[in-house]
Amino acid sequence: MQKVFTLLVVLFGITWSISDSFVLIAYTLILCAFLIRSKADLKDFGYTEVLPSLLTMWRLFVAVIKGTFGLKAIWKGFKFLFDVSPVYVFRKEDLLNRSRHLFVSFLLSVSLVTVLAFAVRLFNLPVDMYDHGTQMKAFFMNHIKSGFVWSLASLVCLILGFKWDRRILLLFPLLIGGLMITEARSYYLGFILSSLGVFLLIGIKRSPRYMLYGGGVILATFVAGYLIEPVRVRFLSIFTGLETDNSIKCRLIMWKEGLLSVQDNLLLGIGFQGWPTFFGSKGYPCPNYHAHNILIHELVETGIVGFTILVAFLVYIFYRLVRAYLRSRGWIYEEAVILTGFAALVNFVVGGMFEPALVKTVVLVPTFTVVGLALGVADRRGW
Repeated sequence: MQKVFTLLVVLFGITWSISDSFVLIAYTLILCAFLIRSKADLKDFGYTEVLPSLLTMWRLFVAVIKGTFGLKAIWKGFKFLFDVSPVYVFRKEDLLNRSRHLFVSFLLSVSLVTVLAFAVRLFNLPVDMYDHGTQMKAFFMNHIKSGFVWSLASLVCLILGFKWDRRILLLFPLLIGGLMITEARSYYLGFILSSLGVFLLIGIKRSPRYMLYGGGVILATFVAGYLIEPVRVRFLSIFTGLETDNSIKCRLIMWKEGLLSVQDNLLLGIGFQGWPTFFGSKGYPCPNYHAHNILIHELVETGIVGFTILVAFLVYIFYRLVRAYLRSRGWIYEEAVILTGFAALVNFVVGGMFEPALVKTVVLVPTFTVVGLALGVADRRGW
């Protein structure tokens, strides 16, 4: 069974760079093997398990009250629990001990796909890896999903290379290059803010000079991206495209309409899964499936109670990870894992301010796998 676990973990890491469906299949296999080998002990359940369960129950409750209850609401509610369940599963020893296998297989897989993506562009290979001619989507449906994957890979590479094994940093230029050609603006910001947060923590604990090291890495990355015209134009459009970029205009409209609706539906919201009907009725030429901000969307659909539960879930994990890192003593690799979990969560939240991150398997499962590993280290060491 030990070899089976190792093989499944390696395959799981590889799938992160392929597609949602492969991630779903690989994680399902791991979950089944975990349940067969281990017994989930309710005594081990804490806020990281209780709060998502409470959020799902509240979502279904308001769906019944507001008339949006149905098979879709049930499916989406329990899918969310499945997608965040790695935060529990990967805290356990059988999988925690294989974190190196997961990280290495993930980084190597993403690196190979990046090489292929550059080859497709350079040699005009007949492989469908780009949206709109320039935005790398890799093997995903769109470039936003690939932006998340490459931002996470860049963060894992940077942190493990900086804290644990410097040889890993050899992959960093390739991975950050891949992130740039995704042209995913939300995950440009996710990578930058996550990196700043990590080096701030290291600087607080170790020495302020680490903040300078981190600042240097980020500045060099930013300068390299700025020298590439498509990347520069795409990044600057965050600030200059408020009136001309349709995706930015739509987000602003969604947020405005969503916040206006809260005035009349503060407690219960409009109902879980009620956004498509609500926003679709406004007649805007914008996608109507999500508000493209996880906090606004939750507030609109499930009211202040659902919003508070979601925020409490995220804040509690941040608190646990920051506390664990500041308490850690001398375990270099384990400190790196904790920082990687912290960076993954920051990246997820920043991306979620602009994207429907709470409904995407390829975003939720890898994020909460890394977070689960980090919490597992904290539990094991009593940090």
